[in-house]
Amino acid sequence: MLGVLRGARRRMRRSMMASASCARWWSSPPQGVEHLAHPILKGEEEPQKLFLDFSTLVELLREQFDGPVTGPQDAEKAAHITTLLRSIRFNKREWGQYTNFVGNRYTRTLVGFDPNFAVLLLSWEKGQMSPIHCHMSSSCWVKVLDGQLQETIYDYPDPSATQPLRLNTESIYSPEQATYIEDSYGIHRMGNASQDTPCVSLHIYSPPFAACNIFDRVSGMRKLVSFGSVYETNPPPEVLDTANTAGSVDEEQKSNRHILGSVDKISLETFVERVKANISDPKSNPECVSRLLEKLVLSPDEWERFVQFGEHYYTRNLLLLNESFSIMLLCWNTNQHTPPHSHGDDKQSWFKVLRGELEMTVYKDDVNERLKLCSESRVEPEVAGTKTIKVKDPVQYEAPNDACHKLGNKSETDIAVSIHVYTPPYVQLKYECSSGEMKQLPVVHYGEMFNQIEYIDDKWRGCDIYSNFPSFHTLLDEAFARATSDHCPQLHANVCNLLEQIQLNPEEWKAQAKLSASHFTRVLVGQSERWMLILTCWDKDQGTPIHDHQ
Repeated sequence: MLGVLRGARRRMRRSMMASASCARWWSSPPQGVEHLAHPILKGEEEPQKLFLDFSTLVELLREQFDGPVTGPQDAEKAAHITTLLRSIRFNKREWGQYTNFVGNRYTRTLVGFDPNFAVLLLSWEKGQMSPIHCHMSSSCWVKVLDGQLQETIYDYPDPSATQPLRLNTESIYSPEQATYIEDSYGIHRMGNASQDTPCVSLHIYSPPFAACNIFDRVSGMRKLVSFGSVYETNPPPEVLDTANTAGSVDEEQKSNRHILGSVDKISLETFVERVKANISDPKSNPECVSRLLEKLVLSPDEWERFVQFGEHYYTRNLLLLNESFSIMLLCWNTNQHTPPHSHGDDKQSWFKVLRGELEMTVYKDDVNERLKLCSESRVEPEVAGTKTIKVKDPVQYEAPNDACHKLGNKSETDIAVSIHVYTPPYVQLKYECSSGEMKQLPVVHYGEMFNQIEYIDDKWRGCDIYSNFPSFHTLLDEAFARATSDHCPQLHANVCNLLEQIQLNPEEWKAQAKLSASHFTRVLVGQSERWMLILTCWDKDQGTPIHDHQ
């Protein structure tokens, strides 16, 4: 159990500093209550392990590369990033969203993207293997998240020769191990070493590439093939005329008149900046959001940076996330669609189609049964109506308590792209898969435009926040800093909500937990002048006496 104690008493802090073994809930217990034999211990950190989420990984990787990357990294940088990956521990609950096991081949799911790198999660069913392939003069790092990953490296063949590939090395990697390869090391084949259990691995490619050579082991012959998790796609016919774009937000006054300006089109970057700077609460000005979206056209550079497609699911590319709203760019390959879903009773949303066309199917349903309607194995609910939304159509507005619906690209030949604004923030789309398990459709992280969450309040109810103890401390500091007093009802609600939403890595908190056969234990994992964060560990049949919190 994780608890936050506000207004920690000075004598408690002094006793902890003097001797952790002598610290108590109180220094003078009430009449008739004995001292509790459960000291507050100091949690010991393991500096060799970094407990991160995927959005932080993307930010961290962006810091590793200086300027545009055009080829493989030098040996020192490659080794540094490999060591970094070995130290990072990801939360299985987070990376499990990105897994997609199919029977006939391994799958690749885009996790994060930057012009200098792509992060993908690969799901390997029992015994599945990749073809032998090169990396097109890019760096490739691999970290195993689950299972056993086998790698077979061959010497890079002479393009003019026709002969069997020459084996170099074979290795098997276990969870948390990481490795590195680029073309000067050779070409390789990777896959699940087990015939009994699946395997999951995280791959980083720098710079990203959308095609590579695969090789025949016997003849050494090569063939150029493309693959589907990171596509390079030409911009649509209508692209932004940079000569007719709006200036930066700082150049104009922060009012509706100046937010919109007189320009015909604005770029994605300008759109995000203006929403951030001028619309703190989209609910108070929904028409302004619509008018900004009407003017939005991606520039060719933005199209290349942010429009990425997935081979099995549409991609949900997270561009901005703050306390008031989220902005997502959805990229739809052919015949891809959402599961039936609803955004919730309190959320508003706007969306615009930027390329192709989408079909929205609205269902007749009972609001209390919406999650049950999301099963892929059940017959979909009765259809109330459908409509097609095209590039030239007006911005679509979805009011709170919207009907259960499905959105998707029905085209057999063309992709589609749409941009969506949600308030309060909406990131997680939960649905029930055919096995009956509740799953979430993941997001693609972009470090360049993604805002770290600074404050969690009741608008975040229902959204998982993957974090670690240091980040949790920051969120608590922010919550208390915004409160008018320690007895403010909104503070109580926000801290309770924060405790509900935070998803800590089990490996992190288990490393701090201290069990005792004789009594429950309390481990201090963070404190400030206004709060203490305590990890309480209970064995069977252990409990506290009746007590107050002074």
